[in-house]
Amino acid sequence: MKEIILILNKYINTFNPSLIDHCEKVTYLFYKTLQYTTNYSNDELVKLCTVAMFHDIGAHKTETLSTLEQFNYELQNSNEHAIYGALFIKYFSPLTDYSDIILFHHTSPSNFITLNTPHKAEVIFLNIIDTIATAIEFSNFNLDLLLKFYKQYDEAVPYLNEFIRANQALNLISHLQNHSYQEDLYDFFSTSIQTDEQIINYAQMLNYTIDFRSESTFFHTITITSFSKLLAQYLGFSADTVKKIAFGAAMHDIGKITTPLHILEKPGKLTDHEMQIMKKHALATYDILKDIGFYHILELASYHHEKLDGSGYPFGLKEDDLSKEVRCVIISDILSALTASRSYKKAMPKTQVLSILNDMSAQHKIDSDIVAVVEQHYDELMQKVKEDCAHILLTYKQFKLEYQTLLNEFNQKHHKANN
Repeated sequence: MKEIILILNKYINTFNPSLIDHCEKVTYLFYKTLQYTTNYSNDELVKLCTVAMFHDIGAHKTETLSTLEQFNYELQNSNEHAIYGALFIKYFSPLTDYSDIILFHHTSPSNFITLNTPHKAEVIFLNIIDTIATAIEFSNFNLDLLLKFYKQYDEAVPYLNEFIRANQALNLISHLQNHSYQEDLYDFFSTSIQTDEQIINYAQMLNYTIDFRSESTFFHTITITSFSKLLAQYLGFSADTVKKIAFGAAMHDIGKITTPLHILEKPGKLTDHEMQIMKKHALATYDILKDIGFYHILELASYHHEKLDGSGYPFGLKEDDLSKEVRCVIISDILSALTASRSYKKAMPKTQVLSILNDMSAQHKIDSDIVAVVEQHYDELMQKVKEDCAHILLTYKQFKLEYQTLLNEFNQKHHKANN
């Protein structure tokens, strides 16, 4: 769990470097305050603190802001990323029941009294702590001034007092200011006991977080996962192996955390320089999964651009280094790319797809046996992939629709309140 949170923090810093480690600092204050003032179980604390780490995951919907702009944004007008983040947690995480914490974490303190949500206490705690963690970046940071601001609101006072009590006992602000908080925070995540299934769910959540930077990357991930699973079934692998291959395929582009968005979303052919940057994602995938400890899918996920003749990347591996399972993912990656439609290109027709695969097979770049299976089952394979992806695509469509609906509702309320 610790490694997943570390990667998440790195990702958040990448898309909004104006407040480095902001989510990490918020989570530390949230964790220590709740631990000191409440009776939550360790399992419940882990869930709540994971939500805190994801509280600004919707921020990549906004432009990168300067520190001052971010502070004003945090206090005044942050409906967009709060809604996006809450819906992400609701639809694409194992923490669905906690999405209200993110949805309302920027509620104005004047509205705390009318706030009606299952995790009202956690919302108010997070609101107070988020404001403090943002303000602490300023050289003229004044905790007393912030506390005075919140004391105007009766509904905030009990939670404010609990934070003050925890801060006085544990020197929380001092730990943030001298950066001595990280070891404590990550020790906490290290001690959380998660089943293999839970770790996979959190890893998939992290993967979706990164994929959502780019819609085309998201669509590619779900189709390569489906192609890999179905091809593995056609090839007669055991159910456990099929599951492992599919998970490896799902995680294959997690290294794109390092790829600039303008390259991921470029509507056309990449330049040689851009392609060199793009290619780095495969090695990044290897490093990330190694750090997480996902050795069982390390090769499946990170060898997807290797070729049997040694012409691939990132390692230039050859036939003897590439298992049948890995070759299945390699061909699935190619299939996903060729059959995808983009704003700048249509999906390739069957004849062209098979021609390219057979040419690559003849050049000894990809596995001829798997290409033969693709050719034999092509129409059925394409139909099954379509059916297999339908649920997640429908969920994604619902996610986008609900996001726009909630954003419109929040904006209308904000407009009325200011007129």
